[in-house]
Amino acid sequence: MKNRNYALHTTMLAMIFLTQWPSFLNANDMISWDGVNDLWEIQVVRNNSDEIVKNEIVNDNSFSLEGLESNVEYYVKVRTINMVYSGWVSSGVFTLTSTTTFNPWLVSNLVFKCENQTLKIISEVEQLVKIFSLDGSLKRNVGLSKGETIVRGLEKGIYLINNQKIAIR
Repeated sequence: MKNRNYALHTTMLAMIFLTQWPSFLNANDMISWDGVNDLWEIQVVRNNSDEIVKNEIVNDNSFSLEGLESNVEYYVKVRTINMVYSGWVSSGVFTLTSTTTFNPWLVSNLVFKCENQTLKIISEVEQLVKIFSLDGSLKRNVGLSKGETIVRGLEKGIYLINNQKIAIR
C-alpha cells in the first residue's frame, strides 16, 4: 500500500508541472516534472489524431522532444512505474516550433531561494531552465511559470543554473 500511495503522490506532482507547461516549445527543448521515482513512462501524443508518436520509459524526470515534427500540436502523458503503475497525467496541448531564439534578458532575471532542500525560482516570464551538477551532468529541466516555481527532489549539493551556483541544503 505504501508504494501505491507514493505513486499517486508522485503523479500529483507531475500533474502540477504538466498543467503549467508553456503552449509553444522548441524542438530542442526537454520537458521535465517534479517527483522522485525509479521509472517513468512517457507518451507524446499528436493532438488531432491521438496518435502516440513516442512511447518511452525513462529513469529521469525529463524527456527530450527531439525528433518531433514542427508546427504540430502535441500533448504529453506521464505515469510512474514502480511496484505499481500510477494513472496517466496529461499536459496541456502545445505546438512544437522549429525556431530557437535567445533572449539574454530571460537568463539574467531569475531569483533563487533555497530552504529545507526546496528550491524556489522566481521568474518574470515562462521559460525553461537547465539544472546541472558541478561535474556538468544535466540533473533536471524545469519549465518555469511566470512568478514562483518550486523544485523539490534535488539532493543536497551545489548546482549550476544559468551560470549561477546554487546551494541546496
